[in-house]
Amino acid sequence: NGDTAAANALDDYEEGTYTSLNATSGDNISSMSHQNSYYTKIGRLVTLSFTVTATIASATAETQFKFNLPFTAINSDNAGRGGTANFFMGSGVSRFGIGSVFNGSSGNTTSHIYIPASQMNASGATNGNMHVQMTYIAA
Repeated sequence: NGDTAAANALDDYEEGTYTSLNATSGDNISSMSHQNSYYTKIGRLVTLSFTVTATIASATAETQFKFNLPFTAINSDNAGRGGTANFFMGSGVSRFGIGSVFNGSSGNTTSHIYIPASQMNASGATNGNMHVQMTYIAA
């Protein structure tokens, strides 16, 4: 932009892949795998995305799972900021749903996805694909 002030220069940009899988199971999930785990970091702002394929134990219960963050969050409260999980399960008009990213632990290197029972009831499926996307501030 023609600005020569050093304070206005972009000095930290990074993008890449990382290992998002934290466990092979979670609350109401008997097995899962993660694919396509990407991040972009501009300054301290980190945006990540990945895909989860899971086997759901019960299609009528709430579901949650833990995943790794590519960079440590600024604090444990910020580890779950600004995220959504869109999922595709089952068939018919109710097969699409949404969950939310939240910080269900005291740490700042992991975060959680939570899908309420009402969303699970609507889809009625035991196998699902979920796309997760979130933004948070790194330490």
